[in-house]
Amino acid sequence: SGEQKRLAFYESTPWAELERLMVDAGVLRRGADGAVGVSADRMAALLVQTAIHDIMKVDLMRPSVSPEHAPYLGFGAGDTISDHDVALGYVLEHHGHLLPSFQLVTHQLQRAIRFTQAKIRFNNGWLVQAEAPPAAVFSHFKACIRSNAINSADIAFYFAHWLTDLAGAEPTPLRGSEKFCLRFPHGVLASFIESFPIVGQLAQQSETEVFEGYLRQRWRDAPRALGPEPRGPHAVALCRLIVQAQHEAAQKGVFEAFWRLQEADRAVLELEMAQTGLPQQTYSLARGCPKLGPAFLIYYSPALLQTLGAEHGEVALRILAEIYRQARAIWPDDGGSGSGCSTVTLRIDVLKDRTVEAIQQVYTYGEGWFLTKLNDQEGVIEKRSLGEGDASRHGYASVHRRLLELWRTFRDE
Repeated sequence: SGEQKRLAFYESTPWAELERLMVDAGVLRRGADGAVGVSADRMAALLVQTAIHDIMKVDLMRPSVSPEHAPYLGFGAGDTISDHDVALGYVLEHHGHLLPSFQLVTHQLQRAIRFTQAKIRFNNGWLVQAEAPPAAVFSHFKACIRSNAINSADIAFYFAHWLTDLAGAEPTPLRGSEKFCLRFPHGVLASFIESFPIVGQLAQQSETEVFEGYLRQRWRDAPRALGPEPRGPHAVALCRLIVQAQHEAAQKGVFEAFWRLQEADRAVLELEMAQTGLPQQTYSLARGCPKLGPAFLIYYSPALLQTLGAEHGEVALRILAEIYRQARAIWPDDGGSGSGCSTVTLRIDVLKDRTVEAIQQVYTYGEGWFLTKLNDQEGVIEKRSLGEGDASRHGYASVHRRLLELWRTFRDE
């Protein structure tokens, strides 16, 4: 019921972390006695951003790019900027005097407001589930920080605006933030909030250092039965797999299965999941791990582990190892030079919710699961007739398509 969801929201939300976010953003300040008060100038800036951030959704308000500013984020001279966030960013950057409330805040706060409009391409789900390598999670975010001289307080301000914007997306003034209470997964929200202080360190640390800090924090939060923080060649893969599994039963199943894997499968996971996609960066947890490029983002690998991890953890890990193995055959190592695409996304939508039996059955009907290269940056798993295979290894491999030998993953099931 609605009342039960409201109570669950109240009990599950990390209120201390929310307060910390507002303090980190400078919207609140903590006195020497520990009391919290409002910082008027930063609060005013947040209210200004709240007031103006959607005005460019009105078509008549959208600006055209002046010749002296062209090109602007892909828009040429005379083009009307169709993206409402880019449109507002353009006005704030070049015509801020047209928005009196924006003009009244300090230059430092204007910079923080402009940063909320930046296209940082940050997918927090990729971070909180350790789904993607650091390059895919943070590289655009880091570039925006560098180009705009952004500090940790401005990053926290960005997330404070993100929260208030989402909370007010469906306004119910007399009943509070029903968007979060009734229509947003409470566990996901809590994970996002708890990740914000770690992401704030991106102003001082590298993409991989921040990502690794998050992995280490999540390991400390995992069930004690998993033991001390891992170190060595297996450390990053094991940490990422545990974070992806999310729930305690799946985490324990995956942890135990990891050590039962054949050495070849475990070695593939250890090597590929420790790639950062950033040529000059490596994990301190896995020093000495060979650098390969590109890194792989297996889209929906968390869903696969959450579906199979508790009861069929070893099968799930073998499946991931086989996907990584065949992906590296299609996208061979570039020497970690970064000369090509830093991250290749592999979509496994067709497998993520299937049972072991449903995955296995495909091979009994003259079909198979194939990894197909769509372009230099993307691949997808498809179910295809075995008769469509390209002639090469076993008749089912080519430079753009590889048969996944997933039947081998079921040998002990």
